Amino acid sequence: MPIIKMERKAADNEYLHKDFHISGDIGIAYIGNMYGDAAVKDYIAQYAAAYYPPLIEKIKEEGLKALQEYFINIFGIEKYSAFIKTELSENGLTVEIERCPAVEYMKSQNHTPSKWYRETTLTLYKVLAELAGYVFVPGYYEESNGKAKFSFVKKNVKNIKKGAVK
Repeated sequence: MPIIKMERKAADNEYLHKDFHISGDIGIAYIGNMYGDAAVKDYIAQYAAAYYPPLIEKIKEEGLKALQEYFINIFGIEKYSAFIKTELSENGLTVEIERCPAVEYMKSQNHTPSKWYRETTLTLYKVLAELAGYVFVPGYYEESNGKAKFSFVKKNVKNIKKGAVK
């Protein structure tokens, strides 16, 4: 009887990492409880610097259009395309998130995001922006559902209001 060999790659599977968010939140809660707020921000900053170099280089080469495409792609993969709006202008990129898939999933699993989970948006994108040569401007972040608004702007832009570029 012949042996049939099946070959699969990770790319052949649907992209799902929902429990990553719960595990990550448990990890940052541990760091926060043991070492404080600054340690959480430092950990997330180190993570961003280690994980995002390919995206950072793409942003440096292509500008904020690359970051806009990143957000659209990630929310598409998460099947949350309807819950994100992006606006790209000559001065920057504004992102509005109506509902965060990670927060929604954690709550569906009876996991309440820690008080530090917001830093996975605020600190992470601040570091990403800095490393790519931009400024991160937070607008708002609602812990109840991850609803957020923020912008990435060119360093020399003066007309910045809370979370939006004009």
